[in-house]
Amino acid sequence: MTNIAFLAFGSNIGDGKDMTSKAIASLKEGGCNLLLLSSFYITKPMIDGVYKEPTAQMPAFTNCLGIFALNQALIKTPQDLLILAKKIEANLGRKQRPKWSEREIDIDIIFYNTITLVSTDLTLPHPEYLKRSFVTKPLSELKSLLQNFDITPHQNQVNKMLLHFAS
Repeated sequence: MTNIAFLAFGSNIGDGKDMTSKAIASLKEGGCNLLLLSSFYITKPMIDGVYKEPTAQMPAFTNCLGIFALNQALIKTPQDLLILAKKIEANLGRKQRPKWSEREIDIDIIFYNTITLVSTDLTLPHPEYLKRSFVTKPLSELKSLLQNFDITPHQNQVNKMLLHFAS
């Protein structure tokens, strides 16, 4: 069985679509094969857990969600995927800033198979995914796309993950 991950992308500095494309290309080099990508959504920034109107200091985000099949020789655990995602963020110029700050690129692991995990650096599924419109809207879109899009041999596993996590 191949490991499957749902990854959310967000950017509000520069060209978010371009930054996401670069992140996906880097993920592919690291062993993550994109199966399906949602549309891009423009969303309000979240500050202190509340959606706010975009400003010059905190622009709107460009977000999307992708489903990836993971090369098990390269990515054996959720922590391996987290390390890869953080490395890609750094390579694409993400600067360390306080929580709720603008971002060049943000890659969040939403689901990794049907694993539930709580550690100091990673919680799965992502603990706030049902409260984040920048995840729920593209997730809903992907669920709809999967009714007409064949991602064999991963279709059954992805459908099981959606049933397990998505409400």
